[in-house]
Amino acid sequence: VKYEVAYKNDGTIEACIIEAWGNAGFTHDFSGFLFLEVVEAVPSVYKWGNNFYMKLNGMKLNHPTNTAVRSFGSPQGMFIAETIIEHVASL
Repeated sequence: VKYEVAYKNDGTIEACIIEAWGNAGFTHDFSGFLFLEVVEAVPSVYKWGNNFYMKLNGMKLNHPTNTAVRSFGSPQGMFIAETIIEHVASL
């Protein structure tokens, strides 16, 4: 995951651009839906300013497919969001 965040001195986020890559394995599964849920989960909790953009690139790799069954995409999205928030808070 790569990201850029614009924020004020008080920590208020003004803009955020995120690019991420997801392992879709080598067989047909629900990875595409999982990636969609990740992209929807990231901005669902915090205010990200008026400029929020996220691109998640799904990649077919030579690994077994690992599709989630529970909390479909939410834990991954929340992890990304919390990592960004903690980074801004630590500055």
